[in-house]
Formats: sequence, structure tokens, C-alpha cells
Amino acid sequence: MSQCYELGHGVKKDPAKALELDIKVAESGDRDMQFFLGRSYLKEDSKIYSVEEGVKWYRKAALNGDTSAMFKLGNLYEEGVLVDKDLDEAVKWYRLAAEDKYSSDDAQRKMGDLYYYGIGVKQDYTKAARCYQRAVDYDRDVYEQQKMLGICYEYGRGVKRDFAEAMKHYRMAARDTHRSLSKYLGIDYKLEAETDEACLELANSYKKAADQGDSEAQVIIGLYYIHQYPRRREAFEWYRKAAEQGNAVGQRLLGVCYEYGLGTWVDSVEAFNCYCKAAAQGDSEAQRLLGICYECGYGVKQNYDEAVKWYRKSAAQGNTCVLKRLGDCYCYGYGVEKDSAEAIKLYTQAAAKGDEYAKFQLSALT
Repeated sequence: MSQCYELGHGVKKDPAKALELDIKVAESGDRDMQFFLGRSYLKEDSKIYSVEEGVKWYRKAALNGDTSAMFKLGNLYEEGVLVDKDLDEAVKWYRLAAEDKYSSDDAQRKMGDLYYYGIGVKQDYTKAARCYQRAVDYDRDVYEQQKMLGICYEYGRGVKRDFAEAMKHYRMAARDTHRSLSKYLGIDYKLEAETDEACLELANSYKKAADQGDSEAQVIIGLYYIHQYPRRREAFEWYRKAAEQGNAVGQRLLGVCYEYGLGTWVDSVEAFNCYCKAAAQGDSEAQRLLGICYECGYGVKQNYDEAVKWYRKSAAQGNTCVLKRLGDCYCYGYGVEKDSAEAIKLYTQAAAKGDEYAKFQLSALT
């Protein structure tokens, strides 16, 4: 009924009445509506924009068991933009989201990062590796957790050192989001070698190619350095060199550096610009990230229509990671009219790939 008042279907359009009805549903304990209200109040271009109300409804939804709301609260307290920065509070909500049986891969990966880098918690490689493994178990098609798990195995951080296992996860990362770089990940060069000497020789071969201006090798060297904290600036510079040559993956990874402050300062506008360049070249992961920028208003004015456009482009290329976000757009009416049937279709496709969040959304809609 609230949607009828919101859109003027069969009744006179009345957004205030629609909001009143939504609040009644949320107050009855409906956590989906509580999450919806939290998100609605925090839309920058919303006429009802209110940080206080947004956080309040996210908190109600989180306490009601909504893992997406838990994750959002973690983001808010970690970033400290809309609320006072509080890493203890951020860790609390991330941990609750990660421990829930309907936890998303995002929550697991985030806890893995916190333990790996010792942010808000005592550094613990063992717990980090476990979180990354759970994230991979939830969704094998996400580059970041595959890469981090590979790093754990390569350096024996939290797990027994195992070069073969490390390369397996690096291959998965390459297959999923860096297909154009597969030949540089050793497919034709002693991939199964398990000695330090062979790995060093492989790294040296990349370095020589990078020094000679090979943009794909420059990206690989950047990937090699990015997880070594003292060398992140070098990684950033290699990505920049590749990006300047028009390498789409380099442009995207340069955007990631700007987004998270890896080897440089945090700059949301630069991150957005980098994602734009890579997305325009057809990089499906950059298209997904660009959609997120538009959806969240990161580095650009919030624009749900643009978010949906880029999510669709990414999905059309087979990027399964974007399906749940596109499903959310149809489920909650972001950039498109609410369409439960289409949302269910997209969540079903994502769930078929093992996405736990999509499975949970399906259980709520069907």
C-alpha cells in the first residue's frame, strides 16, 4: 500500500502517507522495512535525509538479525563520516554480521582484513585466514578474498606455507577478474614450482617486462607489492603507470588504491574517475564498482539510475558479484520501480552461485 502512495498508483500521490505506512510496518518488527528506512533516511538527495533516523533504523534492523544492516553500521563507524569514528563499535557490528549463518562474503572479508592488518583488533593471521576461507566458501567469484587467501598461503600467515595452494587462489583471482592477465600469472611459466628461487625468478621476469613498459606486467608487479605494507606506494605507482597506458585493470586497481588509501591518500573523486575510465573500456568489475559509487554517492552525486545502468552492464558481461546489488535495486526500488519478480530472478541467479545474502533475500521474498 505504501508503494501506491509513493508512486500514485490508484491513489493520489502522497510520499508523507507512504512514509507513515512504512514506519508502521517497521515498528511492527519487520526488519526488511527497518533496513529500507535506514537506507532511505541516509540518501543524500532524500527529502527525509536524517543521519540520526538512518542510524536508528539500521540499528533496529541489525538487532533484529539483518546482516546487511550490521555491515552498514560497521561501515558507518569505521569510516566516521556520518557518525563519530568508533573502531570498537565497527568491529562489533562486523563481527556480528560475520558470525551470522546468513553472513555475506563481504562481512567475512572485512573481518579478515581487520584481523590481517590489526585494525580495531589484535593482529591475528590465523583468524584472518579463517575469515578469508569462509568468504571464499560463500562466493568463489570475488577477486579480493581469493587474493588475500593466496597471500596467506604464500607467506605462511595463519596457515602452513604452501606455494601450490597460494597459486591456486591467485589463479582463481585472475580467472574471475583478471582474465586478460592470465598469461602473466605463470600459466606458461613454471606455475607449479614451489621453491623460493622459482618464485623469485618469476617475479623478476615480471619486473623486467614492467620496466620495459608492459602495462599488464606493471599491473602484476603492483599486485605483488600491494599486500606488502611498506611497498604499497610502489604498487600504487605501478598501477598508475599501467593506467596511463590505458590498461583497464590498472585503471580500476588505481581506483581501489584511491578508495582505500593504499599507497596514497583517500580520494573518492579520483577513485570514481579511475573506475569511470576502466568501466568505459568494458571492465566488468570496474562497472560494478562504478555502480556502487553512484548508488552510495561515493565521489559523485548519488544517482540510482546510473547505478542500475552500470550494474546491468556488469551483469551482462557475466559478473555474478553484481547480481545481488541489482536484485536489491529491484527489491527496494532504487533507480527502477519495485519489481519483486525481477528481484527474485536476480537473487536466484546469485544464489545459484553460492551467494548467502541472495539466499537470505529469497527466503524473505518467497
